[in-house]
Amino acid sequence: MGMDPGSPLDLVVKGAAATLTLNRPDRRNAIDAALIAALHRSLDVIERSPEVRVLRLGHRGPWFCSGMDFEDRDDRAEPAANAGEFFAVLERIACGDVVSIAVVGGQVAGGGVGLVAACDTVLASSDATFSLPEALWGLLPAAVYPFLRRRIGPGPARHLALSAGTLTAADAARLGLVDEVNDRLENAATAATRRSVRIDRETIARIKTYTNTYDPLPADARTRAATALAGAMQAPGVAHRIERWTQTGRLPWE
Repeated sequence: MGMDPGSPLDLVVKGAAATLTLNRPDRRNAIDAALIAALHRSLDVIERSPEVRVLRLGHRGPWFCSGMDFEDRDDRAEPAANAGEFFAVLERIACGDVVSIAVVGGQVAGGGVGLVAACDTVLASSDATFSLPEALWGLLPAAVYPFLRRRIGPGPARHLALSAGTLTAADAARLGLVDEVNDRLENAATAATRRSVRIDRETIARIKTYTNTYDPLPADARTRAATALAGAMQAPGVAHRIERWTQTGRLPWE
């Protein structure tokens, strides 16, 4: 995949490292059906490229990812399908046979936290922030929670979902969501990539398969996430809050 300015995602493969860049800064790199499909296509390419050992996930603009794209009516009409496919993306990142490195130099919200939590290594600048605002809309982080829970534990993950608060990079590091805070982010990402490309892909697969046996995802987790989000989207007031925001820019808490 080339550097198409209109694409929601760029994929560059160079040697043993593949770099995925969320590429829709004008929409805060929000998640919609087009981005989910592009992520799946990119992961297909990586899976078919045996020389690749590391996947770097980064972004353009001040937002890493703002979560679900409420501005897309078609996406809002199919919440279960989108949640299921997005869960599948997170599962492929978390369980795939390459080392995944999230490189976060901005704000992360909602589903973006899921992308981060699914990665094996998370690097963040000191001004990065992480939040789960879904509850303020009357929603829940259905696809995100299973991966966030594996990263930081059930108690902190539940607290973040119910508080709708915001974590600084330092807070996220204390909880285990972030592995390294470094304002020389590109240098940190390069160093992490150099370390991980030395490991052959079979060994990466063996380690991830083994460690995942200690934190397995429930077999029906994808279906549960899709069903839970679809149900929440039908709850009283949710559609009105979203519609008001798309028309006026007013957030539910304003």
